[in-house]
Formats: sequence, structure tokens, C-alpha cells
Amino acid sequence: MRPDGPAENTDAPYVPDREIFGGYSHREIWELVHERLDPGAIGQVAETWQRRGELIDEAFHAFAAATDAGLARWSGRTRQAALEATRQLLSHGLAAADACAALHRLLAADSEAAQTIRDAIAAPPPPYLPLADPAAEAVHGARRRAEYDLRAATTLADVRDVMTYRYNPTLPASGDSVPRFAPLPPDSGPGEGPQR
Repeated sequence: MRPDGPAENTDAPYVPDREIFGGYSHREIWELVHERLDPGAIGQVAETWQRRGELIDEAFHAFAAATDAGLARWSGRTRQAALEATRQLLSHGLAAADACAALHRLLAADSEAAQTIRDAIAAPPPPYLPLADPAAEAVHGARRRAEYDLRAATTLADVRDVMTYRYNPTLPASGDSVPRFAPLPPDSGPGEGPQR
């Protein structure tokens, strides 16, 4: 987090502390990544925010064009006041469209990161299976079990590294600078401003 806190036009970090995966088993990480993390759903939400931003942008530009055309016949202070009010409203509308576009970019990046993380996590190994012959297992089992445990530990370390060095870095990129939809200024209520 920045020492001076979040910027005025962004929310506070959603995940101020990064996760530590040392206490998770391979199976727990696998299940969290494959059962709860859905890159496709994240991508759909990203596309929804993109479309909302486009619609807001189109609506406010259409409003501005229509208002400018309507105000062309006006003059004096009334025209200036109406133009200023229109500019302020347009500014807030375009800021909302920009916030939607930023949310689209963040969520699209999250979707891509989620898929990358899913692809990078190896499936948990099956449990160790002793040899069917108890005598052969007694002779070879210690070495086989040690090799199995070493492969499983190496794979688990790789999985934890993926979560630590690929997953955790996506959090600041997607959760520490989420744009805030700014409220209208307090003096923008009905009946405010100059009268005709």
C-alpha cells in the first residue's frame, strides 16, 4: 500500500496482505485453483464492464451533442451556466465510463492470470502405492517411498512457487487501484445554479 493511502479516485486495497501458501497442501491448492477460480466467469464479467462503459460513453456523448445543438440558440449567462452544467455532467459521465473501462482491463488481466495459474499447477500425485508383494516392498519400499516423497515435495514446492510468484503479484495489479465511481458534487442537486 502506498504510504499516503489510496488515491482519491480509487478504493483502498482489497487484499492488503498477500497470502502465504506454506500451510496449504498440494490438493488444497489444486482444489482452490480448479474449483473456485473460474477464468471464463471472470472474463464474462470483464466483458460486461466493457460493454457498460461503452454504453455510458455513447449515452453521454449523445447527450452532449444534443445539448450543444439545443443551446446554440441560447445566449448570455444562461447559456454559459447551461454549458458549464453540461460539461460537469459530461465529465462525471465520462469518468464513470473510464471507471468501467478500467474495471474491464483489471478483470480481463485477472481472467488471463487465472488461466495461466490454472495451467501452471500440476495435478496432485496419487497416493503412494506399495508393491503388491510384501517382501518386495520390504526390500525396495524405503527407496521407492523416499523417491515418491521427494517428487511430491518438489512438485508441492513448485506449486507453492506458482502461487507465491505468479498469483500474489496479480493482487496489486488488480486489487490495489480499483477505480471509484465518484459521487456528484454536493451542489449539483435539483434547483441549484442560475435560473432563467
